[in-house]
Amino acid sequence: MKHKRTSFEIEKDINEYRQRMAEAVRARNFATVQVYFQRIAEVKREYDDLMADQKFFEQERNLDPHLVAWAAKTLALMLNMADMSIYYYDLYMEYHRRRGFRPVPEWERKAGALKRAAEEFRAFISVFFQGRNIDMYGQQMGDLLDDVARRCYTDRERKYLEEYEKG
Repeated sequence: MKHKRTSFEIEKDINEYRQRMAEAVRARNFATVQVYFQRIAEVKREYDDLMADQKFFEQERNLDPHLVAWAAKTLALMLNMADMSIYYYDLYMEYHRRRGFRPVPEWERKAGALKRAAEEFRAFISVFFQGRNIDMYGQQMGDLLDDVARRCYTDRERKYLEEYEKG
């Protein structure tokens, strides 16, 4: 994992790059000026991200813990629902495969897009699912699958759900 730098370290780099860029300007070395200009821009983005993170965590610390828990569960629910859509799509397609049918290319393209979007979303928000949050996410997913099975399917239909879930 990449080490998070402090604001002091980042500001030190910005000042150093500015000094080197000024030296390059005085030497009329415009290629080096461009290099340092880009480095300064990158480090400023890093600094802005650090400041945004600090502001977020400062706000988070002062919020109602129930509100924070609600937000965490809502985030997990979004990811669970994306995962469930893929899960149930796969079950539905397995039903057709067992009957000897294959999805038309349009179904495959749309399902591929859904899977890619869910994977990108999961990768983007995975930073929030650390430690006990991973366990909470897994527990919530299990609970949701159980609720869907119990509330959406009759006993006779659940028999097939279980059959297709086993593969």
